[in-house]
Amino acid sequence: MNHDQLIKGTNRVAIYSTAALFYWVFVFLIITAFDLKIFREHITEIFYLSLLGIFAILGGALILNVMSNLSKISTVMSVERGGSTPIKKPSRFALVAIALSFPIICGVLFAGNSFSAEKKKHFLVSAAQSLIAENKSELTSIANYQFSIDYVKKAEQTLGVIKKD
Repeated sequence: MNHDQLIKGTNRVAIYSTAALFYWVFVFLIITAFDLKIFREHITEIFYLSLLGIFAILGGALILNVMSNLSKISTVMSVERGGSTPIKKPSRFALVAIALSFPIICGVLFAGNSFSAEKKKHFLVSAAQSLIAENKSELTSIANYQFSIDYVKKAEQTLGVIKKD
């Protein structure tokens, strides 16, 4: 493997990992800024995800450092051989695709948040309906309010049973 292939491979890895890091930070910022409930289940997992982000930033910095050093070495070696290093510009399609990917990711995150909220709502409604169905007679007796100690004790007992369900 010659030096040029190593530099090209390292540059590709650095560019892809930096792009992945950039997207990860974007997704994390959107989730945090808008308090989306897509991936968030436990606070500990968020902490570990933050640690992963820090390590990703450190890894991205290391890769970019290695890439720039290898590029300098390549330029010096190329100039010594009498050649030049062509700089390849990204195509218009690639730039448009990158620019459009951020609104698409944002839309997917908001759709996921909406889906999670709807799923949670459906779960809560079905749980309430089953609770009402299981304790229909008790709830009916509570609805007929009376000014007596027996009623208050029975209502307290009924609500205690419902609370445990």
